[in-house]
Amino acid sequence: MRHSPAVLSSRTARAILAGALVFGLGSVLYAAWEQDWTYDEPYHLRWSERLLDRGISERETNSLWNSKTPISVPYVLAGRAAGALGFSEGRPRMFATRLPGVFAYLLLVAATFALARRHFGESAAALSAAAVAIEPSIVANAPLATVDVPYALATVLALYAGLAWVEKPRALRALAIGLALGVAFVAKFSAFTLLPVLAILPWLVPRPRRAPAGRILAHFVLVSAACLFVIAAAYFFKDVGQPWRRFRFHAELFENVAERLPELRVPLPSAFITGVDRTFSHERTRTWDVVILGRITDAGVPHYFVASWALKTPLALVAFQLVGLLGFRRSPALRRPAAILLAWSFVWQLAYFSILLRAQIGYRFALMLLPVAFMLAAGGFLAMLPRRAALGAGLVVALGALESAPYLGNSLAFTNAFVHPKQDAFKYLAGSSIDYGQNEEKVGAWIEAKGWPDPHFEPNHIRPGINVIGLNSLAGVVSGRAHRFVRENVEPKGHFRHTYLWFDIDAATYDRFLEDDRRLVSRAEDEAACGSGEGARHVELSSWKHFPHEPGVRAWLVCFATGSRVDVGLIDKGGGLNLGRPEWKLRDWDRFRAGEQAWYRLEAGVHALVALTPGEFRGRWRSRGAPLRIWMLPAQNPFPRK
Repeated sequence: MRHSPAVLSSRTARAILAGALVFGLGSVLYAAWEQDWTYDEPYHLRWSERLLDRGISERETNSLWNSKTPISVPYVLAGRAAGALGFSEGRPRMFATRLPGVFAYLLLVAATFALARRHFGESAAALSAAAVAIEPSIVANAPLATVDVPYALATVLALYAGLAWVEKPRALRALAIGLALGVAFVAKFSAFTLLPVLAILPWLVPRPRRAPAGRILAHFVLVSAACLFVIAAAYFFKDVGQPWRRFRFHAELFENVAERLPELRVPLPSAFITGVDRTFSHERTRTWDVVILGRITDAGVPHYFVASWALKTPLALVAFQLVGLLGFRRSPALRRPAAILLAWSFVWQLAYFSILLRAQIGYRFALMLLPVAFMLAAGGFLAMLPRRAALGAGLVVALGALESAPYLGNSLAFTNAFVHPKQDAFKYLAGSSIDYGQNEEKVGAWIEAKGWPDPHFEPNHIRPGINVIGLNSLAGVVSGRAHRFVRENVEPKGHFRHTYLWFDIDAATYDRFLEDDRRLVSRAEDEAACGSGEGARHVELSSWKHFPHEPGVRAWLVCFATGSRVDVGLIDKGGGLNLGRPEWKLRDWDRFRAGEQAWYRLEAGVHALVALTPGEFRGRWRSRGAPLRIWMLPAQNPFPRK
């Protein structure tokens, strides 16, 4: 196969890649040790443990199991191997559990190099693989016991196998496509987006080598069979080919098919089918708090991933990709089938995740696009700098590593120099793009080291004194209402490793907060619900929709009567209480840990709030200002217990 002339000597190319890999691998290993368990890792591990030990693959008992897959089984086995060696708990066990992700990272760098060298030459291969090795989002997610880096690896392998088939449409190469595609489906259900990518392979085969339709059909069957086999094997061939009448579907598409074809049998494990159903239904029907560039929306926005790329990519790698795009037409290799397939893969998947995906809660969802983008950019970049290729490539890698170095051990929180000051990162990005829970176990020690008297950690709302608030809570991922005033009116005094912000709230700011954000005006429906407060009454809340479904939750109507303005606060003694107005979204209600407080400023009149408690009400009320009368009425939870 012909390549464009090498513009980097082999020695220089290898040196650049080796330097990038040393920095990247060191960063990944350090992150595997330093980053606390993230929010998703325990759920990936527990689901795979049940599958491995007991063959249990159901997804109904926990909504967070909807997208979990057997790709996490190697992490479970690695953790158990560490346990057998005496590392039962703590960071050594966590580090060992994450090692399969480190291995996937190394394979991703190697696969990127192999694919790029085969089609674009060794110079482009070294540069693109080096970019993958130091890219902060890849470095951050590689050591986690999650699925994003393994899925990126499976994507590159599928593209490699597909292009090998384009070169020579042979049965063994079709088999390789099926195996790689199967691994992709074992990692993430969104691997369905790879099907339109691979569908164009027959049209990329040059006419002299184009196979007859019959052979292409036979290869399609082979690809499908290999893919199905890998998926079934990953689920230990459990419950393969069950009739669809046995499934309890959630997505409308699956429900309709099951209704029309109840005896339909698909040669796939039940857990795979239910995973696709639950994931699709969850993504389509749930309200998502998408935070990007300081705005909160309840669904995805077209610019989410492009904006995330601009803020989460070291400036040297941004420049590398933009220059590579400009030089795209100058490289003969980039007009070959490989470039067409990679470009189609990038454009189609970026369009899908930007336009159709509602759950835009992290840049990691588009992680598989980065190796593809780097391979396309490398050829164009080198074509633009034929005489200074060594200097340009070296600067890209060196400056990219230098910008990400301050985030060692905390690469998940990386933002580039466009974000300044760094304590304002929450105004641009949130979710797993910055805070994935990687510092949750360490923040207590950081606060204690400050020596603050009585700081307020993750309060329901700001209170006078020092307040430490997690980035996602502050940005509105948890609740758009809780810290809206702070986001819009108060600047943080500092941050802990980019994921926790701290504020010093004075009395005047707190009073303005109560007036602007916590003031309630009496309404006719409050008076109608509460009555005079004389005698016990039972209140029917069947028209109020925002209640949890958990058994054991009790609902109380809390009534207040005052002749003039008064500030009233609740201190919850037991924890687990939710307090709010029924028309608010449940995630915007005040949620209490034991000893937590929430205050309201009430105007004259009668006011009603609803308290949801896990049993008896164990709160204590305090008031400041005018006299206040408080009474509570038991209210019926409209949802039956399960």
